[in-house]
Formats: sequence, C-alpha cells, structure tokens
Amino acid sequence: MALKQTVKTMENNNNVTQHQNEAEEVRTYSQEEVDAMIADATKDLLTQEKVNEIVEKRLAKAHAKAENERKQAEELAKLSAEERKAKEFEIVMAEKQAEYEEQLKAFNIMKAEFERSQLLAQVQKELAAKDLPVSCSEMLIGSDAEATMANINEFEKAFNAQMQKNIDNVSMGVLSMGMTGDYSVAVSEGSTLVRVGTGIFGERNYSVSI
Repeated sequence: MALKQTVKTMENNNNVTQHQNEAEEVRTYSQEEVDAMIADATKDLLTQEKVNEIVEKRLAKAHAKAENERKQAEELAKLSAEERKAKEFEIVMAEKQAEYEEQLKAFNIMKAEFERSQLLAQVQKELAAKDLPVSCSEMLIGSDAEATMANINEFEKAFNAQMQKNIDNVSMGVLSMGMTGDYSVAVSEGSTLVRVGTGIFGERNYSVSI
C-alpha cells in the first residue's frame, strides 16, 4: 500500500513538473516579427527629424513675431498720441482675427478627422455585413456618406464579379501590399502578403550580370 502511494505521488510530481515546463516554454520570434512588433510599438513616437522640424518651425514663428513687434514699435514711435491709439487698436483687432482663424482652422481639422473616423466605422460595418474584405475600408472612404456608400456599392459589384469568374488558382483572400521599406505600415492597413526580399537578401547589385 505504501509503495502504491509513493508511485502515485511520483506520478503527480511528474505531471506538475511537465505542466511547469510547458508553462515555461519560450516562443522564438523571427527578425521580421520582432521588427513588426517594434514598428507597431513605436509608430506613434516622433522621429528626431520630426522633432527638429517642429522646433525649427516654432523658432521661425517666434522670430517672425518678434520682428513684427519690433517694426510695429518703430512705427508707433513716429505717430502722434491719437494716431498711436488708433494703430494699437488696429493691431489688437488684427491679432484677435488671426487667433480666431487659427482656432477655426484647428476646429475644422478636428471635425474632418472625426467625420472620417465615423465614415471609416460605417464602411467597416457595411463591408463586414456584405462579407467583403474589411481591409479595403480606407480606400473606399468618399467625401461624404453618400459618396462613400456609392464607393462601397461599386466595390461590391466589382468584387462579386471577380468571385463569380471562379478562375483556377485565383483567390481574393489575399491582400498583397508592402515591401521591405514599408511592410509594417502595410500590415497595419490589412495586408496579408508582403515582399521583403531586400530585407532578407540585401540590396540588389545591378553591376553584376547573370
């Protein structure tokens, strides 16, 4: 009886060890998968070039503002008290107008982005309902809801027409987009097939003839 209990205990211990080993298995990723994960994790981060561009634009804007204020001060110094007062009012009104236009521009950009996101959601919903490739959503967005729906209808006709041809060795289940330089963007946009020969074999040497 004690021997059976010992064997049973050993079997349990072996099972526990096996489960622990299975849980501790580490998946090995290819370099392409690592690159894709890094690209996806850093896609929203600004590059150094973009940071430099933003800084340069802000410095140029600040310099232009300072130069404009200097010129305005020189002009005001040449005016009488009454003329200076009128000029200062004119400057204030111009600044208010410029500020309003900047706010209106920002609002219009936000509005356009919101409307586009709404259209994209509608396109994705329509494509899913019609059993069409949702990965094609971006390219079907039109100027408004009516134009977008017209694009969807045209796409549906073209897609179904190709499917009905039932061409041998031809499938509409693959979306081929992206190469070595932009494959991460292509994958994020729904590509199921990318061409990364340069990433694997390196740049082509056109000086070598075969």
